[in-house]
Amino acid sequence: MPIRAYLLLSALVAVSMLTVGCFGPRTVHDEWRPGVPKRHGEVVGGKQQGPWTYWYDSGAKQAEGSWHRDYQDGQWTWWYADGRVRQTGAYAGQGLDPNRLSSAPRSGHWRFWYDNGQLTCAGDYAADRQVGSWQFFTREGKAYAVGNFTAGVKDGPWLWWHGNGQRKESGTFANGIKVGEWITCDATGAVTSVTAYTIDGKVVPTRPVALAKPPVPAPVAPPAAGTVAEPPAVSVVPVSAESVMAVPEQTVAVAVTPKAAEPELVLPAADAPPLSPTITVPALWTSAQEANANSLVRLYDKGDVVIRGYEDAFAPTGDRQKRDLLGKPLTQTRFLSATGSVLDIAKQRGKKPVLMVVLRGFSGQVCLYCAAQTTAIGKNIAKFRELGVEVVVIYPGPVEAVAPFIEAVRSLANEPPPMPVALDVSLIAVRQLGIEDNLAKPTSLIIDKEGIVRYAYVGSTIADRPAVKDLLNELARYVK
Repeated sequence: MPIRAYLLLSALVAVSMLTVGCFGPRTVHDEWRPGVPKRHGEVVGGKQQGPWTYWYDSGAKQAEGSWHRDYQDGQWTWWYADGRVRQTGAYAGQGLDPNRLSSAPRSGHWRFWYDNGQLTCAGDYAADRQVGSWQFFTREGKAYAVGNFTAGVKDGPWLWWHGNGQRKESGTFANGIKVGEWITCDATGAVTSVTAYTIDGKVVPTRPVALAKPPVPAPVAPPAAGTVAEPPAVSVVPVSAESVMAVPEQTVAVAVTPKAAEPELVLPAADAPPLSPTITVPALWTSAQEANANSLVRLYDKGDVVIRGYEDAFAPTGDRQKRDLLGKPLTQTRFLSATGSVLDIAKQRGKKPVLMVVLRGFSGQVCLYCAAQTTAIGKNIAKFRELGVEVVVIYPGPVEAVAPFIEAVRSLANEPPPMPVALDVSLIAVRQLGIEDNLAKPTSLIIDKEGIVRYAYVGSTIADRPAVKDLLNELARYVK
């Protein structure tokens, strides 16, 4: 039965301190406690506008930047509680379609620092995706990795180093998947393995080689502590994966191991710098968004709430089914679980139907709609289990985004999601499903016991998602 209760939603009504019957310019000043500021800025027409500043509960500055109609816009800077710079970069918040985005895209050059002042990584964003060459460093200021991104996905040559500067691993990605010849070396620089990754799993004739020690980017000086919006400049030696991999070869006797190409489904080491850094503080949900969290949860639970007043109301119409997915099995079934294990929904074939909920993903902070939808599903998990349905929440994005996603959901529900949360590493599944759109269009798939997609609801906006009650009704058709 098709879903009838379409989401009647505008982006979020300005309530609480943002709506006191006045929509003109007004200064907002919150405090942790008397004399200790929390956030300060101006509201125009119920939306944050112009420069805003945020503080820790200790009184130390936490973040500073500008808003444009509730979108981050222009240069932003974050600090650690001791005054060291944490991250800097710019957003492109003006001229965005409020029905499509819940946060402004990162743009231009970004830099991230450890809490000891050493640079973590540096590189460029375009439309909120990492692009071009990025460099990564350890807490000690030593080179850790260098590689290229295309639209937020590892693409092209990549290289990792041991802590002593010797090559650790090198190879090439194609759209987030290891392909071609990959070489692993020990701490002395000697080759320990050569693996040939191919789409069909066949061995590609190759000559095992040991690569000479590549040049290492020079350590960077820590930025001086301070509270100015622009941190002191740092010097990074320009290095690309192509340049460091183009070195003389030395023949060694190492067997080539054939392996079919596949995405990396492993969590990084605890002390490894994030290859796709996430922005976890401060919580930048606006007061209007926070005030409407409970209403959004009810909307995605019962489908009987209309939230008006923040933008022009819209009522999605028409068929939400993505017809090209129906009647076919999924081509990508393996995902990285938030626990670090591999979650393969194909293992449910012949056992039970699966509800696979694909969220928008992470783009600086978790989308409020994603957190509300996950909370609504979690509240009803017993009903899904009574039907014998396996529920899986898929989260497109980098490995580092799993923890902030779960934390954001907990901020609404006060507990972790009661169903598996898994990561679609490098948007492999999202791109195969054809739902990529500034990460992913919110999508709900019902997969029957035979592994065939029977229902594929793809939202027309980031807020357009089916209610739990409608999903339960639809699932009942495939439970036998």
